[in-house]
Amino acid sequence: MRAEFENPADFLYIVSKVKSTMKSILTLLFLAFSLAAMAQDAPETPQEKKAVDLVAHLPEVVRFNKYFIKKFGRPLIMAIDKDPTAANPFYTVAIEEDMVDHYFTYWWFCVNEKTKAISYYDVINDKKVPLEVWRKSGRKP
Repeated sequence: MRAEFENPADFLYIVSKVKSTMKSILTLLFLAFSLAAMAQDAPETPQEKKAVDLVAHLPEVVRFNKYFIKKFGRPLIMAIDKDPTAANPFYTVAIEEDMVDHYFTYWWFCVNEKTKAISYYDVINDKKVPLEVWRKSGRKP
């Protein structure tokens, strides 16, 4: 079956609409796959939930989350970034903002798997800092 067009402009118009639609579909597919690949895992085990809950109740995190909700109308994300290993028995909890196409991390905290002690993770110096020391440093996001 062959389509006949009296006016070649009609054919060009249809082709441009098909191209535009295909671009939109490909863009949406790419975005969906990107978001799925970057999705943060929600705490699954009771231990992960406890680690996130401990960090979520730190006064600094509560205060910053309230500020963030007031300013942007949405809460921060608190997610497990790393699970404990034999060499590193800490849950790493990330305090993040969902920027649609990526996440921006404000803070990382480490929660000891056994003692539940919390420390701040200094990403620049690659070390865990006790909360008291971090609080005295005055570092904020």
